[in-house]
Amino acid sequence: MAIIVCGAKRTGTSLMMQTLKILGVDVPAPAFYPEKDVLHESYIDCNPNGLYEHTPSNKADLTKYIDKMSAFKFIGPEIITLPNGLVSHLIICNRNRENSVNSHIRVGEKIYGGPISHKQAMLHYNETYECIDCLLKVYNGNVLRVFYENMVVYPEGQVERIIRFLGIDDSNRQLAINNVKRII
Repeated sequence: MAIIVCGAKRTGTSLMMQTLKILGVDVPAPAFYPEKDVLHESYIDCNPNGLYEHTPSNKADLTKYIDKMSAFKFIGPEIITLPNGLVSHLIICNRNRENSVNSHIRVGEKIYGGPISHKQAMLHYNETYECIDCLLKVYNGNVLRVFYENMVVYPEGQVERIIRFLGIDDSNRQLAINNVKRII
């Protein structure tokens, strides 16, 4: 069963992947980082989860992960389509557009190896959610939208929503909540 986490950059997708991992969901480690020469090593070390993060979703091979619940992250407009029959849950991470764009700009040089303009960050944000909207027109599965601002203000309620949505054991609930509070 594949869980797809998607959203624009700086909308809480990494926080979601960390939360899912703490809740017991398998989060396969990246096999490679094609953009490693662009990203700083420190970023890769603090954000290790995202096997297909920078791969167009129609090129991701999820078939070897279908025997267990596994989560995969797709960032930006790479969320083109979902692998037929393999996706059981779709988690869409949202954040206020200006907050997301400003955060993208602020960390751009540190994370992405160079400055990001407001126009570039806004384009990325808009293209991402246009792709997700198109995807939702054809995807009939389970969908949960999680807003970054809600994770910040009320992590307890958001972690509860995630647990209910996935129908998973809540034995690591408090650990996940504490992690969200620590990161934010």
